[in-house]
Amino acid sequence: GVIEAFRGKKLDAAFLTPASYVMGKKEAGVKVILKSQRNGHPYYYGVIIARKDSGINTIKDLKGKKFAFADPLSTSGHVFPKMMMLENNINPDTDFENVLFAGAHDAVVLSVLNKKVDAGATFSDDTEGKNGSWRRYLKPEEADQLKIIAVTDPVPADNICVSADLDPKLADKIFNRQHNLAVP
Repeated sequence: GVIEAFRGKKLDAAFLTPASYVMGKKEAGVKVILKSQRNGHPYYYGVIIARKDSGINTIKDLKGKKFAFADPLSTSGHVFPKMMMLENNINPDTDFENVLFAGAHDAVVLSVLNKKVDAGATFSDDTEGKNGSWRRYLKPEEADQLKIIAVTDPVPADNICVSADLDPKLADKIFNRQHNLAVP
């Protein structure tokens, strides 16, 4: 919907995830004017998590299991983890007992914690899981029941994009002066 609004010249600026940005750049010519940072880095990670008591320790152990992705357009909750699986000869379309699109990262985390699925894809700001999504959504004793079994390559951070038609001076005025932010 956001990309369609950009294409229809009904939107000047929006917060876009990496996957949405790629689509927006291709279909509407959007431009990045501000990139977010996580722990001082312009990237984060997609991770595959499982319960510590699941017996799942590597990505190879996922075959034949129940798996949850976040949303089909989620970069860290679907696109990068699926790419990582395919690179490891696991096809989510054929190698899982069941695949669920939970709709959001918190739903993936709860599905894994509550054993609705054996493993799931979500995000983490680091490769150790110190700032993983499950640490945000769960009580510490619940979060401690989960572990990372695989980490994707770094995912480019989210960003604020503007329409290709927006006057650059207006974008500068809105995002630099009001918020004291630097344009990349």
